[in-house]
Amino acid sequence: MKRITAFVFLLAISQFFLAQKSLAEPSGAKASVISVRSYDSGQYSYAIIEVNNTTLCNTDHFVIPLDSPGGVGMLSAAITALSAQKQVVLEVSNVTGCNGWGSRLQSLYLFN
Repeated sequence: MKRITAFVFLLAISQFFLAQKSLAEPSGAKASVISVRSYDSGQYSYAIIEVNNTTLCNTDHFVIPLDSPGGVGMLSAAITALSAQKQVVLEVSNVTGCNGWGSRLQSLYLFN
């Protein structure tokens, strides 16, 4: 369990430092995370995060895929933002683009 926690923490930190160099598009304005819900359908695992504005994709709910290490890092950053009341910038997947409610994220930038 300690190894998994350390792995998730390192992923979140590495994502944080990589995100400082540049933000890809489409990205939204700074927002606060209101809620985080993890979900496992038995076939797919993902998290749904809710933010306090709809400037990105005309929605306030986004999906973080948990089937990759990057997704786990984004979830960790979202939970950190929620608990520490820090702002984030969300970046929607370049592959899927904006799809309204539940648009898939490819990065989450955590602000100090």
